[in-house]
Parts: sequence; structure tokens; C-alpha cells
Amino acid sequence: MNHLLPKFLLVLALGAHLAHGAEPSVITIESVKGPNWSLDMFRLAVDFGAAGGPTAELDIARASLPAPLGELERLVIRCGRIQITPRRFECAEGKLSGTVNKAYVEFALGFTYRVFDRRLDFDLPAIPYADGQVRIKGRIGGAGLRFELRGASLALSAVARDLDEALDSARDITVDTGSLDFDSRWRFAPDGAIRAEGHAAVRDLAFNDPTGRFAAEALNMDLDIEVASGSAEGAWETDVKIKIGTGGVYAEPVYVDFSEHPLVLTASAIIEPVAGRIEIPRFHVTQPEVITLSGRLVSS
Repeated sequence: MNHLLPKFLLVLALGAHLAHGAEPSVITIESVKGPNWSLDMFRLAVDFGAAGGPTAELDIARASLPAPLGELERLVIRCGRIQITPRRFECAEGKLSGTVNKAYVEFALGFTYRVFDRRLDFDLPAIPYADGQVRIKGRIGGAGLRFELRGASLALSAVARDLDEALDSARDITVDTGSLDFDSRWRFAPDGAIRAEGHAAVRDLAFNDPTGRFAAEALNMDLDIEVASGSAEGAWETDVKIKIGTGGVYAEPVYVDFSEHPLVLTASAIIEPVAGRIEIPRFHVTQPEVITLSGRLVSS
């Protein structure tokens, strides 16, 4: 389909110069399918005669995408302003709306497709989630997929609930309060290699179990992580640093006050999902006046 796109955009570019007050150009495709995705009733309408300049609207009646996106219905992408040339298609002042896993969503977006580079740059600047916002900005092209994923002021109780639903699991721990901010960068290369790095800040976390024998209050934590793998099924190499600066944890009969004794943990791990094997060639735990511990762990 990529080799047809330059000709398609050339037709649209010519239409932009020739059409003045004409009816919108409409393209309808009954079904588009890939190895693990499909789009049903794909309809693109471009209005070259709009008062403020050309606009576009893409309607998809139903989309089946890989997890975690799943089923999307009545998906609509509106571009309040577009620029079309034989070399690129740009959507500005855009908005996406639709039903994702039975929940209605609506947020802003923008993207640019560069035809001869076969590169798509996209930006979803403010996606409402868990009482906060998530931003996704990235690029798809010959170098694979690269994107930045950021979250601001997310409610940890809502995040934990969604994780339970996604993993179809039930928690013994109830998250009462806490907020999450994170900033991550992801790279998926054409050869299957994956790299990611990020920082997360947890503030004012409180949780407990039904028995009251395990609980935490006012925890402030910072997490830095780097992961890399040659493929999604291959071994993962991970470096982690966790710092707990304030708050406390109660595990009957012990209470640890991190405000008086902050904890820092650094570790490297090798995870082999297929073999079910985890190796920690290096870890170091420091808690002044309490404990200093270093070593390595290997699963049998």
C-alpha cells in the first residue's frame, strides 16, 4: 500500500489547488486487514472548500488492534487544518474520539506523514487518564518505532485498578492514596530489538491489606529503570534504582520509618521469560544506620 500513497497524495494535492467550494472528496474502504489487526468501514473525507482552509475527517466503524488497545468502535479523527503536498500530509488542530474497550475517549492529536521517507510523526498531547494526563509523542519509520510516554498527576488507586482488570487478577493490597508522575522513552527497532528507559515519582502513597498486618503511609519513592532486549521473547537486561525518601511501612510486627532512614536500592537483572529464569548479578541496598547489603541472586 505504501507505493500507492505518493500517487494518492498527489491527487489530493492537485485537488487542493483545483477545488474551490467543491463538495468534499470521500474515499470509503469496506475492510483493511493485517496479521493481527483490522479496520472495518474506513471512510476518509477531505473538504478542500472549507472556509478556514482544507479539513479532513477519518471515520472507522470498528477497529481490532493488539492488546492493550483491543476493540475500538466509532473511531473518528478530525483534522481542523490540513496541508497536503505530494511529499507529505499534515493534520493540525486534530481531535480523536471513539469507544475503547467500551469506554468513550476524546483527546487532541496531530500528525505528519512524510511520503518518500515513509515516516509518521505523531503527538497526542493531553490524554485524560486516572484523574491526570498522559502524553504520547513519537515517530514510525524505517528506523522502527520511537516514542515518549509521559504521565502527570495520575491517581495510583485508579492505575492499580486498571492493572488488575488488564491482568485479570485480584489484589490483596488496597491502594488508598498516592500520585504518579513518569517520563519514559521507548525504541522498537526493525530487527526486533527493544530498549526503554524512564523515571517515575510516587508521592504520598498509602496502602493496606485486609488483615491490617501490612500497610504503608505517606511513602515518597523515585524509580529509575533501563531495559533492553534483542526481541520481545528474548532475555531482558534491566538496571534499576529505587529510592524511598519519606513515609513508613508496617509489616507486623516491624515498622520502618524511611523519613529517618531513607533507603536506596540498585540492581541489575537478566530476565528470561520463556525459561522462567531470573538472575540478579548485582544488587546493593543502603539504609544508613540500619543496613548495608550487597550480593547476587540466581534462580535455580
